[in-house]
Amino acid sequence: MSIGLGFIFGPAIGGLLGAVSLSLPFTASAILVLLLMFYASLVLKEPARQGEAVKRKLLPKGGSILWQYRIRYLFLFSFAVTFLLAGLESTFQLFQIDQIEITPLQLGYLFMASGLVDAAIQGGVVRRVKDGSETKWIIGAQIVTAIGLLMLPFTSSLIFAGVALSVFTAGNALARTVLVSLTSKESGGKYGTAAGMTYSMDNMGRIIGPLFFTWLLTIQSGSVYYLSAALALLSILLIVIYRSSAKTLRSH
Repeated sequence: MSIGLGFIFGPAIGGLLGAVSLSLPFTASAILVLLLMFYASLVLKEPARQGEAVKRKLLPKGGSILWQYRIRYLFLFSFAVTFLLAGLESTFQLFQIDQIEITPLQLGYLFMASGLVDAAIQGGVVRRVKDGSETKWIIGAQIVTAIGLLMLPFTSSLIFAGVALSVFTAGNALARTVLVSLTSKESGGKYGTAAGMTYSMDNMGRIIGPLFFTWLLTIQSGSVYYLSAALALLSILLIVIYRSSAKTLRSH
């Protein structure tokens, strides 16, 4: 949840600081990193290692085991969710400059509003997800995500842009949060390895997403969001395949 909020509020605060000076977000980020370094060195302590944790094992071996089971579809889905999020974050301002001549300050306000939606989803709606119903919620979340993306090409005002962004954020936040829970349950006790694999897939999405969608924006402009919506709906197939597979780690 905290990682998800960081991804949302980071661009929001950057937009607010960018209204003061285009270089200020980078200066503020550098200062924050230094403060975190001092915090980590003074406060955080290395936990005591017990049992298997004492032995030095290679992560790829543990990771390859997980990819033999149906949890691999959740890893791929995690990539898809972050891929779409990174794609929107990297193209939203560029697209809205053409649509409504959006400013960095206005962008910061929109991301701040969507951040509040993210927090509301992760802190409130997720509590209603009952054990065993995760896949239904994820499928519904991707449909909401697609609706938000389909709204973006029709942006005609700042308010409409904020509504479309918030709808997308609601679906994306719900999918990300429930997916983490489902992945933990599906890992067969290999929580650390599963979390590391999920984080790696997220990073891949954050690397490839901006490159792909900004390139596509230069070719097709607003229609990039039609493709994004289609990918959001196609990713539901990964959840369908996951549900139909019986090769699970839960019983191990």
